[in-house]
Amino acid sequence: EVIDQIVAAITSVEGAQLLDRSSDLDHNRTVLTFAGPPEAVEEAAFRAIQTAAELIDLDA
Repeated sequence: EVIDQIVAAITSVEGAQLLDRSSDLDHNRTVLTFAGPPEAVEEAAFRAIQTAAELIDLDA
């Protein structure tokens, strides 16, 4: 699943910790909450965005 791959991208960063995962099927939205040292959070966010951009087709 796309969300699982984005979570994997976040948790692959040393120091980044996933705190919560919440999906709202009615609005087709998911919120991933993660924390850690600033450098780890920055890298985890970058990897999450990169993975999402590769996997999510907004034209579909």
